[in-house]
Amino acid sequence: MSRYFAISTGTSTVQAKNGGTGSVTFTVTNNADEGIRTRARITALSGEESWFTIEGEKEREYREKTQQYTVAFTLPASVSNGSYTFRLDVFAVENPDEIYSEGPVVQMDVTSPETPAAGPKKFPWWIVAVVAAVILIGGIIVFWATRKTTEIVPVVTEKTVSEAEQMLLDLKFKVAKDYVLTVNRGEVDRVVSQDPEGDTEVYRKSSVMLTIGKEGAKVPPVVGGTLENALRKITAAGLVCRIGTTRAVKRKIDEHPSNPPAVAPAAPQGLHMMTSVPMILRFTPPRVTNCDPDPGTVVEKNTTITIYTGNSSRQDYIELKKTDLLKMGIRPDSLGAYGQ
Repeated sequence: MSRYFAISTGTSTVQAKNGGTGSVTFTVTNNADEGIRTRARITALSGEESWFTIEGEKEREYREKTQQYTVAFTLPASVSNGSYTFRLDVFAVENPDEIYSEGPVVQMDVTSPETPAAGPKKFPWWIVAVVAAVILIGGIIVFWATRKTTEIVPVVTEKTVSEAEQMLLDLKFKVAKDYVLTVNRGEVDRVVSQDPEGDTEVYRKSSVMLTIGKEGAKVPPVVGGTLENALRKITAAGLVCRIGTTRAVKRKIDEHPSNPPAVAPAAPQGLHMMTSVPMILRFTPPRVTNCDPDPGTVVEKNTTITIYTGNSSRQDYIELKKTDLLKMGIRPDSLGAYGQ
């Protein structure tokens, strides 16, 4: 991803002649691990890559955060006049598809060398040109030696996404975003962490990764409790519930009548004292033995949570429907978040 290396150059346009030579210097800052081994290459967007060479080692290990690469070019005499573009790319040797950066595009304007016209000897204006070039080069050297190339990353943690992004863009930083689930409402839609950290001095136009809080829900503790209590807790957490059980329990539910009698039949008169208290004929639901995801896990809102009863497991279980739960005596007002 482009945030691993920050690539910059002091010029976006160079002038060249047919058959001429020149060079461009690139500065590469490693924003990833300092021990990473990288390789540089030239990508010719127009023109030929054979015109360009990287001076020094193309493959380097970043024991320091900043490296400089000099790209030299030699143009054939037959090259047509026009504009050609290229860039310097850097990627990790061990993971080039994931860890890489593309450098800024440099435009090379190619023109033909001027042919001196025949005529009387003229004033040697080249002397003036040389003097002007020396002055210009000296000015460039002073400019590059004194210009500010780094910037302090502002502290944006705990700020809203829009506030943090605007602060970074105002300082010409690039912004990348990542999200993390949280049950802390004060962290939702705010910056939880940043990389690089605030008050760190880095090269200008570097990328800053913002980790942003996203509202989640924590799976409640339901193992060991009743199914009805588990249903209520999962609903209150903003989650959806499913229940899995063993085949034996499912057969027992299927055999149970939908509307069991609330009171047993009348007993003979001689047994009146023994049967004066009604016998409640109802199915006793088993307790929760397992939960997937595990209790305490932070998940997205409306995630489906599967709870298990009896000896059921995550590999072998039968999912119960609302009608099964009603047979088991679960109250209808507890089934609002049930998945079936």
